[in-house]
Amino acid sequence: GGDGGEEEVYADLLGFAEGPPNPMSPAPAPAMDLDAAFSVDGKTFQDIWQAQPEASSSIAAMTQNFTTPEIESTLASKNVKVMASGEMEAEFKFFLYAREAGGSGGTYLVQLVIDKMCEPRVCNLVVKSDQPDGGKSELLGKVIGAALGNVGV
Repeated sequence: GGDGGEEEVYADLLGFAEGPPNPMSPAPAPAMDLDAAFSVDGKTFQDIWQAQPEASSSIAAMTQNFTTPEIESTLASKNVKVMASGEMEAEFKFFLYAREAGGSGGTYLVQLVIDKMCEPRVCNLVVKSDQPDGGKSELLGKVIGAALGNVGV
């Protein structure tokens, strides 16, 4: 029957049928509730670092260049503390730590190396934890990356 009562059906692959597609809302910045009062001494840091396997590692490109004090103050604003930092010829190196707030969270140790020879600069993050953390080491890496304006690669 071709009496004009049939509707044409289109596959709406691009989402134009209902007007323009919804713009993607930006993902919220990763967040962890970290203990502002927590501190660890150098020996404890070294003991945990040597005893624990790598929990997560990531590489990110920095969208801007920071000085060492800017990096330290940016991380401090997220309750990520600096155990030690230094600038070598080709890189900045930071040893960081944090503990999840609430008393039951693990202690997280981070090695952040920023390659000064690349443009944009590249960050290598290695996170270790003193307890199984169900992906929180990776989340902490993302928190640090977001704080530094990194885009994961």
